[in-house]
Amino acid sequence: MILLNYRAVTLTLLALFCIYLYFSGDIYLDFWAEDALFHARSFPYVIGIAGVFIAALLTILPTKPVSLAGIDTSHILPAVLLVALTSAFGLLLDYLGFIVASWLFLVSGFLLLGERAYIRIVVCASLLVGIFWLLMDLLEIYLAPGYWLEWLFNV
Repeated sequence: MILLNYRAVTLTLLALFCIYLYFSGDIYLDFWAEDALFHARSFPYVIGIAGVFIAALLTILPTKPVSLAGIDTSHILPAVLLVALTSAFGLLLDYLGFIVASWLFLVSGFLLLGERAYIRIVVCASLLVGIFWLLMDLLEIYLAPGYWLEWLFNV
């Protein structure tokens, strides 16, 4: 029987959220957004503070020992592949641009999770990316087209 050291896990989670909160202050703000009530750092601050609070509560509050003996491990590989897919999305975003990278990420994620209605996958991914791009355009937020588009069309 494998027992998890619950306190070590929650302290690690607490440390990760503290680091996340610290580095949220490094997010670049445009000069017109520095005095705004809501800006690019707002949501990361909320996530970081909530994460620190919840991890601290989990560390302090008493709990029963946790055993991995009866846990179904068949979903570990898709979870690891989704983390790898998310990392690849972050790495390819500059090269492919928002539209292409997001579309490929959504389609790959759907396929990885077992969806096999290919027309539905393409339509959903296209609509989601299109609506988000339209929203960003209406809010006048610049989304880089990607290096490949600049190279291809000399933009």
